[in-house]
Amino acid sequence: MTPPRQQRADAVRNRQRILAAASEQIALHGPEVGTDEITAAAGVAVGTLYRHFPTKTDLVASVMAAYLERAPDEAEAARPPTARAGTRW
Repeated sequence: MTPPRQQRADAVRNRQRILAAASEQIALHGPEVGTDEITAAAGVAVGTLYRHFPTKTDLVASVMAAYLERAPDEAEAARPPTARAGTRW
């Protein structure tokens, strides 16, 4: 079995740009925002988007997974310092 192929640096950057743009566009316009708006905001072609995310559902799922992954840290950071101090005891 061959090891998984490592992505090129530009492909990694494009994926990150797509996810950031999709997150922003979904926050502004909801999940029904078009892929054309997302690709324009990311500065990539639609083919690049579909190379990384074969369906729009895959893209929205990735945006949601990233949000759910960072949500606990963001919630903790948003708590007032006195509330955080009380939970350490």
